[in-house]
Amino acid sequence: MKRGIFILLAIVSLVGMAMIDGCKKPKNYTITFNANGGIGTMRQQVFTEGEQKALKKNEFTRDGYDFSGWNGNGANFLDEQIISVTSDLTLYALWTSNTPQPLVANAPIVQTNAATNITATAARLNGNVISNEGAYITERGFLFGTEADNISQRIMSDVGNGSFLVYLTFLSPNTTYFYKAYASNSEGTSYGDIMYFTTTSQIGTRGEPFTDDRDGNTYSTVNIGSQTWMGENLRYEGDITLGTIEGSFVDPYRYYPNNDANNVSTYGYLYNWPAAVNGQTGSETNPSGVQGICPNGWHLPSVAEWSQLADYLGGTDNAGAMLAGTNLWIDDYPDFDLVSSPYFGTTVFNALPAGYSKQFAGNFPASNGGYYEFGESAAFYTTTDSGDYTARFCGISYQCTSFGGGGDHNKCSAFSVRCIHDN
Repeated sequence: MKRGIFILLAIVSLVGMAMIDGCKKPKNYTITFNANGGIGTMRQQVFTEGEQKALKKNEFTRDGYDFSGWNGNGANFLDEQIISVTSDLTLYALWTSNTPQPLVANAPIVQTNAATNITATAARLNGNVISNEGAYITERGFLFGTEADNISQRIMSDVGNGSFLVYLTFLSPNTTYFYKAYASNSEGTSYGDIMYFTTTSQIGTRGEPFTDDRDGNTYSTVNIGSQTWMGENLRYEGDITLGTIEGSFVDPYRYYPNNDANNVSTYGYLYNWPAAVNGQTGSETNPSGVQGICPNGWHLPSVAEWSQLADYLGGTDNAGAMLAGTNLWIDDYPDFDLVSSPYFGTTVFNALPAGYSKQFAGNFPASNGGYYEFGESAAFYTTTDSGDYTARFCGISYQCTSFGGGGDHNKCSAFSVRCIHDN
């Protein structure tokens, strides 16, 4: 009997406990919002255990800042993000300044890059301002020299950020140059790493000098392809009349380049065509067979011989720059191509800009007389006759890289003479 009573009581107890558990209410958790430096009020938000819903929209404000979310218990939440919670939680407003902050400026960051377009006498240096570090770039460029511990020559580029470059010209062939980029702002100057490049050898070789037995003048010689040329302009006087303002289609005359006797030792004389051919008949052949004013064993070249030289250099397009000497050319014209060309001075020919003289004779009025383009052009007479009053010349101008192979000019005008060996 007692045993039955105990069983009944146990059953009643279990049923009661089940009924109690079935009536258990879910917990509520409270979220408190903290302005964290802002102003305003926000009411607490209640979450029921297991419930997912959106956080309240932020109602706080803060001068000079934008609201960017909430932080609580090490986690970040977006405004109105859907969440669930398992305990009471305080969320702190996160703020991002919307007022530009003054930059702390430093010297710029600059990088030296590899040189390109390297020839016998020129190269392109490349650099990059990676960052101006908060201050405007006031200057940038390169330092260079032939010794790694003495890079003191300066060449400037434009100003600004990013990539920049400069062209070095008038370099020596087969020479190693060291360089580094630099950039300056109001906080100082920074330098890139030191790099180096080596210029190539010039096209052609230098031969043995020879002495003109007529007057004792000594000339250098150069070999380009199968031809041997004088490495300098002719300086021979002989009994040729020194011209002033008079000229002639028949009588030989010589002139000072730019009307200055001091120029002869470097640039040679300018000769009219009668002086250049020295009384001989013109020729179009290769070789010309016309010794003209040249020393024994040498002759005045025809247009065909000049064309052979240009063809050996790849054609007339860049032959002018290649034949030009590496100094004495005017380089104050950045919009023109000769001196800035990577081909400039890449042969041993060394054509120098003696200019020319245009004098009056016969029907040519005196107002046409004068000296022209000293420092700007090299013009050479040929043996090629183009008429009673005109002959052909070849030339180079500072305005372009090409080689002019055979323009016509009146025979009383005076040009340089560059002799070629009879071989």
